[in-house]
Amino acid sequence: MKTDWALVKTAFITSNKTLVEMAADFKLDLDTVRRHAAKEKWTEQRGLWRVTTTKQATEKRSTEMATDIAQFDSDSLKLARAGYGLLAEDIKARKPAKDIAVALANFQKVGKLALGENPETDKPVQVNISVASEKAKKLTEDVIQGKGT
Repeated sequence: MKTDWALVKTAFITSNKTLVEMAADFKLDLDTVRRHAAKEKWTEQRGLWRVTTTKQATEKRSTEMATDIAQFDSDSLKLARAGYGLLAEDIKARKPAKDIAVALANFQKVGKLALGENPETDKPVQVNISVASEKAKKLTEDVIQGKGT
């Protein structure tokens, strides 16, 4: 039976197996496998394949993270806007000004974080989405419960 060298080559390039293991898996003579691998530069092609797939995986993760960050920012802005609406109702109901001021400051912090600004310094900030999500959640709970920061 004729050997499908394209299959053997692809199996080698896309795996971590050695040429010895490939020869055993396909029941081929090791020297013959080595000659084909050297002639067609399988090892170099394996390296290129790994670089390419790693780059593609990184790009995919980056795209997914960017989508998550954009959604988080959008949700945070919606929350801040909703908070301003609640504050307007509190003002109409003549709630204590101190409580309204604390809540306003907290909603401004949420909004600034959503826009990538550090609410303490007005400088851009890199945000870890999971940490930011927990901080925003805590800040929101504090505002809802009427606690100051």
